[in-house]
Amino acid sequence: MLESDILHTAVENLERLAKVKVSLGEVAPKNGHAWDAQLEIRAGAASGQFKVEVKKNGHPAALVGLLDKLTEANGLLVARQISGPGRELLETRGINYLDMAGNCLIRSEGGIFLQIKGESLPAEFKEVK
Repeated sequence: MLESDILHTAVENLERLAKVKVSLGEVAPKNGHAWDAQLEIRAGAASGQFKVEVKKNGHPAALVGLLDKLTEANGLLVARQISGPGRELLETRGINYLDMAGNCLIRSEGGIFLQIKGESLPAEFKEVK
């Protein structure tokens, strides 16, 4: 599965579940940090802009190298699926996240606060073992 598929499916589910408007754009590398996308969320008068890092999985071991980057930039991790321990680690560090099913914790100084839990990954996106 491509990172672009993960990002677009996650954004579609976020829009559907939270009834928000999401715009995607590109972001130029800065200070040696490259980002996968720029995302803007609008909900009425509230808004937030986030630099996005897309990963296939959100297990703690896969996140360790990203934590500082995401914290410094008020980034948003978008992943196919984020494990319970991965979500706990991100929440403890105050890092925004979104998975393909639409589960998220996203906050911004512009008044955005979205928290969705309990959504299941659609069957077509689950890995076949």
